[in-house]
Amino acid sequence: MKRITIAASGPSLTLADCMNASRLGPLLAVNCAAFMAPFADAIYAGDETWWKVYAPFLGWSSIPRYTVATNGTKHGVSVVPRGKIGEGISGNNSGVQAITLALLWRYDEIVLIGFDCGWPARGREHFHGAHHERLADGTPGCANPRQADAWLADHARIADNCGQRIINASRQTALTCYRRATLEGIANGRADRHSDQRT
Repeated sequence: MKRITIAASGPSLTLADCMNASRLGPLLAVNCAAFMAPFADAIYAGDETWWKVYAPFLGWSSIPRYTVATNGTKHGVSVVPRGKIGEGISGNNSGVQAITLALLWRYDEIVLIGFDCGWPARGREHFHGAHHERLADGTPGCANPRQADAWLADHARIADNCGQRIINASRQTALTCYRRATLEGIANGRADRHSDQRT
């Protein structure tokens, strides 16, 4: 079975979870999760603005980099075209898009960590606090309550299509459309049944 873990940058993400997830198989880091997990096997960020701001800080890394932004090649990033689920990148934020990238790569099981998807959790949007000041409010990829609702709808759409392949192991999460498990449980072959609940 092909398994990949995707680490998003929600406040619940920890280094321990990233390290444990990397033992389950390849690790795909989303946005600034790349700094929490410099040992990741790939990095995904959907917004060109993110690459403009953060790519200079990734100079030490030769990890493969992916985006849906058409100008990503300017930053040394491989561009993956948009498309239907299973045929290209889909969704409205980098976490959702990373899941569709893993589906495009034909992984049998996709494990999620750091997918809190709350607004905001404990006053923080990300484990690292606010984004760099150059990622101002209104820039694609910077959350607001309306965007957060759209992200939940994107996850529900993915779950309707491929939810049986996805397990949410985030320590805290607003997502109820995927199976739930701890990383330890996944390593031991245990995950809850798929839930049809929506938020």
